[in-house]
Amino acid sequence: MAATLGPQQYVAQKRDILTRCLRLTEDIHNALGGDPDALEGLIDRRMGVISEFQALEGSVDDALRASCPKGELDSLDGMLRVILSFDEKTEATLRKMQIETLESMKSNTQKQRFTQYETVTRPMSGRLMDKKE
Repeated sequence: MAATLGPQQYVAQKRDILTRCLRLTEDIHNALGGDPDALEGLIDRRMGVISEFQALEGSVDDALRASCPKGELDSLDGMLRVILSFDEKTEATLRKMQIETLESMKSNTQKQRFTQYETVTRPMSGRLMDKKE
């Protein structure tokens, strides 16, 4: 199928795939901290689009790439850079969320330890409450 592609069809398919990947990447970045199931679904869909991209790139030879208009290829490379930039931002946000979660867990653990060491002064029996005559 891809062997019969001309330069314009190749560029159009690549642009379509990168546009879908960019949209999904933005959705993933915006969904961080939300519903984990929705995030997992977005990631799965993005992985499918990446597989399509890899299949397209693997089926095209260097001669076809060389025959594509340079301006079009530069535009597609720009889209790829934007996607990679979003990936870096998403990774940084995930790391920040991970650190905050770990710090929260440490804080909760310390608070639990402190409450275990508190001394509770409760009478062992009713003798302190009994009135002696």
